[in-house]
Amino acid sequence: MIKKSLFLVALFVLLFHNFTKAQTLIKGKVLNNDNQPLAFTTVALLKLPDSTLVKGIYTNDEGLYEFEKVNKGNYLVKVQAVGLGKRNSISFVISEEQKEFLVADIRYEKSSQDLKEVEISVTKPLVEFKNGSTILNIDGTALAAGNSAYDVLKRAPGVTLDNNNNIAIQGKQGVKVMIDGRLQHLTPDQLANMLKSMGAESLDKIEIMKNPSSKYDAEGTAGIINIKTKKAKLIGFNGTVRGGINRGELWGGNGGLSLNYKGEKFSVFGAIDANQRNRYIITNLDRKVSTGTPDEIVFNQNNTEVQTNTSENYKLGADWFVNDKTTLGFVYDGGTGKNLSDGKNITHISGNNTVGFDHLVSLSYNPNVFYNNNINLNGVHKLDSNNSQIDFSLDYTNYIDNAKNKYSNRFYDVNDLEVNSMFPNIYNNNTVSNIDIYLGALNFTKKLTKKLNLESGLKYSQVQTINSLLFERKDTLSENFYNDIRFSNDFKYTEQVSAGYFNLQREIPHGSLQIGLRGEHTLAQGFNITSNSKINRNYFQLFPNLSLDWGKSVQHKFQLSYSRRINRPNYFQLNPFKYYLDQYTLSEGNPFLNPEKSSNASITYIFKQFLYNTISYQRTTDVMQQFTTQNDTTKETKQVTRNITASNNYAYNIFAYLPIKKWWTAQLSISAWYMDFEGSIDGKVYKRGKPSWQANLTNEFVLPKDVTIELSGQYTSSLLWGIFQLQQQGSLDIGIKKAFWNKKATLLIGITDVFYTDRTRVGVQFENQNLKFSQWNDTRRGRITFTYNFGNTKLKLRETNTNTEEKNRIRKN
Repeated sequence: MIKKSLFLVALFVLLFHNFTKAQTLIKGKVLNNDNQPLAFTTVALLKLPDSTLVKGIYTNDEGLYEFEKVNKGNYLVKVQAVGLGKRNSISFVISEEQKEFLVADIRYEKSSQDLKEVEISVTKPLVEFKNGSTILNIDGTALAAGNSAYDVLKRAPGVTLDNNNNIAIQGKQGVKVMIDGRLQHLTPDQLANMLKSMGAESLDKIEIMKNPSSKYDAEGTAGIINIKTKKAKLIGFNGTVRGGINRGELWGGNGGLSLNYKGEKFSVFGAIDANQRNRYIITNLDRKVSTGTPDEIVFNQNNTEVQTNTSENYKLGADWFVNDKTTLGFVYDGGTGKNLSDGKNITHISGNNTVGFDHLVSLSYNPNVFYNNNINLNGVHKLDSNNSQIDFSLDYTNYIDNAKNKYSNRFYDVNDLEVNSMFPNIYNNNTVSNIDIYLGALNFTKKLTKKLNLESGLKYSQVQTINSLLFERKDTLSENFYNDIRFSNDFKYTEQVSAGYFNLQREIPHGSLQIGLRGEHTLAQGFNITSNSKINRNYFQLFPNLSLDWGKSVQHKFQLSYSRRINRPNYFQLNPFKYYLDQYTLSEGNPFLNPEKSSNASITYIFKQFLYNTISYQRTTDVMQQFTTQNDTTKETKQVTRNITASNNYAYNIFAYLPIKKWWTAQLSISAWYMDFEGSIDGKVYKRGKPSWQANLTNEFVLPKDVTIELSGQYTSSLLWGIFQLQQQGSLDIGIKKAFWNKKATLLIGITDVFYTDRTRVGVQFENQNLKFSQWNDTRRGRITFTYNFGNTKLKLRETNTNTEEKNRIRKN
């Protein structure tokens, strides 16, 4: 691994050296007919005489653009603004001695002439940084083809997922996930199942918000990940059909169809996706247990498991553009899926064996069926011509998870014969979870003055979960199953959050300032129906937010932000159920958990819009931390979540966008952090800390004949999370994409985790525990994916006295 680290560092130094060679900087500005800057306008640098495209970028908020590393030659700048057509600069010559060239302002004049159809063809970078957020653009990339949303999320900069599907950003857990702006109130496993059932081809982008503004829920001490799906963007009828197969140890496949129609007064869109995800998983767990003598008893567990995931996802929606000011919308989406896990676990006993058998064979058969349905009503009404508006959203979500797990434990001697004195331990875990979520939100935006904007709103959400566990044990004499009331349980959890917020955004010289405050009142109750016991939570919290963007030029910019956030325990963590993996391994909920709170601060320096440096600090109190405990008498290892006093996270991130050659673009992200934990566990002082780092490198090679190669790799060093020591892991992915039929069709062939190094390894050495865990998922997979876009692929806009409404419709969808 040291060689791999040195290789990544050497590669970065080489790329950075090549990039910073002295060459000409070309810059300019794009304005409208009122001399106001045109932001997010497409700008292309063309080399004459054949108008070869050299580079393409967007203007920033001030209408400015810059082209760096330009060689000598004759050039032309071409601009294309949505709804306004195209404009060209006069041609100019760059000599070898010039360090900088200023292009005359490109201005759009008023014209009464109707616009013809224009084709928008802009390639976004895979990773972008905007307003303190990291944006991973998925649509049309090799990363999307043949993968699931879960696969893509694992490769996002700074994001890690452990073997329990807990999500972390730069080592910090407490991340909340939203899909199209809806917070997902699911357990880590349920969320993972949902993301695995979502084909990445249906995604538009993933937003990683470390310090979200007060407009967003305060939930998530480490931030929010918002997964955005594709929506209709084009006037007229269009659609996409896609299909693919993939192969690792087992076969998998996916297919989908999306249809869109958008007119002047309404739009209708729908999509359906089907996925078959088969995986072969190998897990090893080694534990040493004290026996009161110098010799320990050693448990070596080897588990082989075949997982089959089949799912169907669907969406149907419509928007009605009532008039130039009012739009109403409706969306229904959902999915069904079945996860089938068939495993065999063999536990060998060595050392001072006092348990009476040589090895234990545990068989598990776990069919899990889930249903997810969402209904959304939304609307927006513009109050004036200064983008003041009011919007609302009403949501209802129902999620049902039904698992009927079967376990069989049998004991064998050294001759592989069943031990007659030990009866088989056979039991069933039948669990049903029913989640209902009701949500209503009202937002108001007002431009108070030319430089001051106000955002405010109200939100109410109610979550109700009903969970039942029927633990049936097989009687060894009658061979009938009976309800073991020691483990069967029923648990109901309700949570109501009422919130209000405001944000003030003020333009200041060379930048902008945002101040926000959010208040949330939480009323929650956990009711253990079996034991007739209740646990109530009733509290009010304030969550301030502050951000500052400042820079005298596009070459040097700074971003500062501060926020306070909360992470409430989910019902799975509060649920007192016991779940057995085998005879000696189980997990249990903790109904006495308190929410954790965090304060987050960061500062970012941006150099020439290609190099981003961020330093951040997070202090979290009442940290909800997973622990394992070991009973030396029963030999059981139990996983449970508890609160400890606090944790600190000091982090640094560097991101570089490197246009090395006209045909070669690289993006490099390196994060380094130090995390420590402090508190007490079972009355003993606990204080640990460790530095860690992660690197992501993505290369895109644009070749002749519409061929693109994407090569990406990621590496995460060892890191600490409470008592768990996670070992280093990494992967390398490659994809080759070919466009044809006038770029309406795409064929992609790729391999994920080429060297089969994306494996999870965890160690624990704490109190009486000494265990090592490792897991190999079926991550090395070959993929072939075909995508075809049909229908209208051009955007037709008509010129009006003001084109604000048309632009907003495009952005909305």
